[in-house]
Amino acid sequence: MNTEKPNLLRSKPMFHKRTYALAMIVLFLVPALITAPYILSDTENPKGEVQYPTEVNMQTEGFLMVILDGVGRDLLADNEVFPGLHSSMKNSAVLEITTGPLTLSATCISELMTGVPNSPVDGLKNFNLGHPGGTDPWLLSHEDPRYSVGMIGSYVMGNLYQDFPDVDFVDTFKGHGDFYEGDKDTEDKLIEWLDVGEKNVIAAHFSGPDKVGHKWGIKSQEYQDKMADIDESMVRILDKIPETWTVVITADHGMTDSGSHGSAEQVTREVAALITGPDISLSTRLNVHQRDVPAFMAAVLELPFPIQLDGKVPLIILNVDGEKKATLDQWNWNAAVLRNEFYKEEYGKEFESLSQNVIEWDSVSSDTAFVRNFDQNLSLIAWFSMSILSISLLGANFFREKNAALDAVVFCGILGFSLWSHQELSSYPMVPRFIGGICAVGLVSWPFLETRKKSKLGNHEMNALKRKVVPLSAFSTPHYWILLSLIFFAFTLDFSTTVSLTSFLWIGVASLDTLGLTNYSHRKPRPLATSVLFFLAAMSFASLRLWFALIPLFFLVLKYTLEAYEKNQKKASLIALISLNVMILIALVSVHRRIFNTHLLLNLLRAGWTDSVGTWCFSVLIIALGSAVSTVSLHKQWNLIRWTQTCSWLILSLTVQVMGSTDLDRIFLIISIIGLGFVVWNPRQIMDSVVSRQILFSLITGFTLLTWGAWAAVITLVLLSTLPYLIQLLFKNDEYPMKSHTRMYVALTIIPWAVWILWWTSLGQVNGLQTCIEGLCPHPRELDPGVVMVRGGYIGSRANPSTTWMGMMVVLPLVICSCAIMYQFCEQQISVKPYVLGQAILIIGCLNMYAFSPEFPRLIYNLTWNILFSAFQIGCAMLALLVYRIRNRLPKLIVSEDWFVYDSDECQ
Repeated sequence: MNTEKPNLLRSKPMFHKRTYALAMIVLFLVPALITAPYILSDTENPKGEVQYPTEVNMQTEGFLMVILDGVGRDLLADNEVFPGLHSSMKNSAVLEITTGPLTLSATCISELMTGVPNSPVDGLKNFNLGHPGGTDPWLLSHEDPRYSVGMIGSYVMGNLYQDFPDVDFVDTFKGHGDFYEGDKDTEDKLIEWLDVGEKNVIAAHFSGPDKVGHKWGIKSQEYQDKMADIDESMVRILDKIPETWTVVITADHGMTDSGSHGSAEQVTREVAALITGPDISLSTRLNVHQRDVPAFMAAVLELPFPIQLDGKVPLIILNVDGEKKATLDQWNWNAAVLRNEFYKEEYGKEFESLSQNVIEWDSVSSDTAFVRNFDQNLSLIAWFSMSILSISLLGANFFREKNAALDAVVFCGILGFSLWSHQELSSYPMVPRFIGGICAVGLVSWPFLETRKKSKLGNHEMNALKRKVVPLSAFSTPHYWILLSLIFFAFTLDFSTTVSLTSFLWIGVASLDTLGLTNYSHRKPRPLATSVLFFLAAMSFASLRLWFALIPLFFLVLKYTLEAYEKNQKKASLIALISLNVMILIALVSVHRRIFNTHLLLNLLRAGWTDSVGTWCFSVLIIALGSAVSTVSLHKQWNLIRWTQTCSWLILSLTVQVMGSTDLDRIFLIISIIGLGFVVWNPRQIMDSVVSRQILFSLITGFTLLTWGAWAAVITLVLLSTLPYLIQLLFKNDEYPMKSHTRMYVALTIIPWAVWILWWTSLGQVNGLQTCIEGLCPHPRELDPGVVMVRGGYIGSRANPSTTWMGMMVVLPLVICSCAIMYQFCEQQISVKPYVLGQAILIIGCLNMYAFSPEFPRLIYNLTWNILFSAFQIGCAMLALLVYRIRNRLPKLIVSEDWFVYDSDECQ
C-alpha cells in the first residue's frame, strides 16, 4: 500500500486500545454469566399436584407404554408394515401426535413421559438429559401402593430417571451398532415381568429401529427387516397383556428417508399412538401434542395431576359419560390455572388471567416463555454501551466530517431496529431474517466495490463488464431506497411484504454493485469511518443469514473469472475460478428444501455413501473429476501421475468405507493420522511444497470421505486446491488493490467466513429460502444440526461404537477441514485475526439478544447455534494460526494495526 497519504486522515480512537479490549470482555461476560445461564437453564416449574376427582372411576389396573424409537406416524399406522400389531390391537384408538420442535430421542421421551416442555438448551444435552424436576405420572405411580413401576430400555430413559434410584430401570442398550440384541433383551425382560406379575406400570423403549434407520435409512431392506422383527415382538408382548391394562404403542419421533432427525422437519415431528384398554372408546381418533400422553396416563391410572405437566387429557378417546368427562376436564383445567399463576408470580410476566370457573383451553399457550425485566435492562445497557464505544472508536476527527452526526444517529437507529425486530418476531417473523440477509450481502460486497480512483489499467479497464446498466447503487442514494419502500408499502399495505420486496431488490442491486454494473463509483464521497459503524452494526446483528453471503461471493468470483478469460490467463487459474463458481452456484440453487420439496445438496451428500452400484459409480465419477481439478489447480498444469495418486487414495478410502471392516477402518485411520502428522510438522525443505500440499489435501479428504462420504470429500478437495487463487485475487493482486485499511480489515473479517459458509453449505448443512405469505423468505432454521451425517460415527467401530467414538468420528473431520480452510489464508500470509474478531462481535451480538428471546424458542435455538458455530470457527482459526506459526516461525502476518484510516476522496 502506498505509504504517502496526502489525502488520508488518520483517526485516533478516543480511548486506549486496552479500554476497548476490556469493554469487549465485559460485553461478553455479562450476558454470558448472567442472562445466558438463565435463558439456557432448565425452567423453574411449579410444584404440587391436583388430586384426582374421586367421583370418576376408571377400570384400568395396569399400564404399558412401548416406545418404538424413530418409527414415524405413517409407518406405525400402516397395516402392511405392522400387520401383527394391528391385528392384536383391533379397533384401537389412534392419537395423531405432534412432537416438540427438538426431535431428538432424549427431548421427545422427556416430554412423552413427564409432560414438561423442553428447554431450548435440552437439545444440547441429548446424551445426558436429566429429569426436569418435580413429579410426573411415572413417579406418582411409583409412590402409589396400587402400582409397581418398571422401565426397560436405553440410556435415554436411564438418564431421565437417574436421580430416582428406587425406580426399577433395566438398561438393555448395547451400543449404537446393536440392532437386535438390545431389543430382544427388552422384550424378554418385559415378558418376564408380565409372566410373574411383578410390575403393572411399565415403560419399554425399543431403540433398534432408530439405529437401523441411522445406518441404512428407512427405505432400506434392513429397515424393513427391522420393522418385521418389531412387529413379531409386539405380537408376543401383547399376547401377555391382561385385558384390564391400558396399552400405548407409540414413538418418540419420526425420521427422514435417510434416517436423520433432530431438526423440526415435519416428518420427524409426526408420530402416532395406538391405544387399547378397558377405558378406551374403540376406533376413535384425535390430533394431540406429545405432552398430552402423560396427561392421559394420569387420568386412566387415577393419579394426581402434576401442576407442571403442560398437557391436555384427550377426553374423546375415553369411554366415560359426558358428566365424568366434564369432571376430568375441570381437574385438568385447575392444574393449568395453577401453573399459569405460578409463572405469573415467578417471572413477573403479564399472563392472561385464567379463571377456574371458565374453561378456555384456547387461551392457554402450548409454549410458555419467561422474560426477566432485569435481563432486558441489562441488554439495553449493553447495546447502548456498544453504540458509544463504536462511535468513540472513530475518534474526535470523525465528528468534523460532514453528516457525521447524522451517520451516528443512523447507526444507533440500526441497533435499535435490530432489537425491535427481534422483540416483535410474533408480529413480523420474517423481518429479522431479511435484514440478516441484507447484512450478510453488504458485508461481503462493500470491501470490493469500485471507487472513483482509476486503476493502473485505466478507468474500468480491469472490469470485463464495463457497461453501467443500473442507475443506482445498493450503497448510495438512500433516499431512493426509502422511496421504493414507500411505494411497495402503498401497493401491499403490509410491512413484512414491503421489507421482503425491498430486501430482494437491494440484494440484487448489491450483486450488480459487485460486478461493477452500477453507478456506485459516481456518487458523492463519504468518509470510510462511517462504514466502520455500519460494519459493526451488521456484524453484531444476531440473525445474520449465512446463505446470503454466497450471493455476492458468486458475482465476485464470476467477475474475476470473466476477466481471467478476457485476459487469456493460464488455464489453471481459469479452471480454478470456474470450479469455484460452479461450487457457489450449486450451493445457491440446491438448498431450498421447502421450495423443491427436497434438499438437493443433502441428497448429493447422502449419495456419497455407497450402498448401491449407482452411488458407487457416482462417487467414483466425482472423485475422478475432483482429483482432476485439484491436480491442475495445484500443479498449474495437467499431471497424470499426480492425478492418479490423488484419485487412487480417495478410491482406496471409498473401498474401505464400503468393505465395512473395523480393522480396515482403523488401519486407514492410523495411516491417515501418521501421514497428516508427518506432512504438517515436516520442514519444507524435505519435500516440495506443492507435493506436500497435494499429500496433505489427499489425506484430509480421504479421512473426510471415510466418515462423511465422497461428495463431502470432493467438495473439500476442490475448495482447498482452488482457494489460493481466490485469495491472491482478492488480497494480493496489484491490479485489484484494497482501497483502504478499513476495506482491507472488513474483507479479512468476512471472506474467510464466506468461504467457510460455502464449504458448510456444500455439505448440505444450510437451508436457503422457502415460500411464505410474503412470497419467498429465508428458511427459519438456516443452520440445522439435525441433518449432520451421523453414519460416519460407525467408522472404526462398525459393530458397537460408543457415543464418544461416534461423536469424535463425526466432528473430527469437520475440525480438520475447517482448520485446513483457515490455514490456506495463513499460508498466503493473510491474517485470520480480523476474522476471529468478527466472529467475537457476532457472539457478543447474539449473547446480548438472549434477553429478548424467551418468548421465541426458535430464536433461542438459532442464537445458541450461531454462538456455537462462531466459537467453533474461532477455535479452528486460532489452531490454524498456531500451526502456521510453529511451522514457519513467523511472528506476524499481514495487516496493519492502524486500520482506522479513511480516504476523503474515496467512496464509502
